[in-house]
Amino acid sequence: MKVTFSIVGIGVSSPMLDRAVLDEPREFEASSSANTKAAVGKLAKADAQMKVALVVLESTGGFKRTIMAATKG
Repeated sequence: MKVTFSIVGIGVSSPMLDRAVLDEPREFEASSSANTKAAVGKLAKADAQMKVALVVLESTGGFKRTIMAATKG
């Protein structure tokens, strides 16, 4: 049995969310969006639809709290 998974990295700042996804079969995708409740919800929904094995957050100033709460399994 082959296990497939995705790894998501999100850089969180006050104005922006920078997201990178490494997906099976090792395809890379990067995107940026404004750091809004709507964007956080959209990212959380997209992550829930994938088999995300790991979400890595990089932030300063506590901006990660909203996205952590939204992506919490």
